[in-house]
Amino acid sequence: LERLAETVQRNIRKGQADGKAMKVTTKVDVGEPTENICSLVEKSNIDLIIMASVSASGLRIGKTVGSVADQVCRTVPIPVMLIRPQSTQQNSGKEKLINNILVPLDGSELSKLALPAGEELASNLKAKITLFRMSNMIVAYVTDMAGGAFVDYSQFDKAEEERVRAEMTALEKQLAEKRLNVSNVVTAGYDAAGDILEVRKK
Repeated sequence: LERLAETVQRNIRKGQADGKAMKVTTKVDVGEPTENICSLVEKSNIDLIIMASVSASGLRIGKTVGSVADQVCRTVPIPVMLIRPQSTQQNSGKEKLINNILVPLDGSELSKLALPAGEELASNLKAKITLFRMSNMIVAYVTDMAGGAFVDYSQFDKAEEERVRAEMTALEKQLAEKRLNVSNVVTAGYDAAGDILEVRKK
């Protein structure tokens, strides 16, 4: 770990034009990993955790890949950045590791808790922010075809999508006023997770 810390320190110096010193420290604990990480977060005023999303064995354990990563994400009160092995890229030249940050929202105040972290990362990394939200479509269940009045549910879907687009446009404008490079994507459907993955690819 000490040798790794020295390598990290050298890499940081290479990327610093102003020559400011940045402290790199190591910490080794004995015991249960999740408990130790949570304890370190409290004692050392940690703001962000970055960790790989697989276990030491490389096997799928627990509910997701990497049981420790899963437990840490569900326990700590700070942002956690998970790095998947298949997502690692060897960047060359002036290409940055993080160029575009996707921030999915669902209209709730809880989902907006991700915005401050996204804003700060985008500002410091000079990266773009893409806001995402899915407009939920209405599902109509027909139980009796006889004598039922026709309702055009597509009009409700369209009205909801327009409302969501207006909210996202307003939010985009707020972030743009902070001099952030921001855009928004709104979809209409039933599977938010699936749409998030599609937006990520595009």
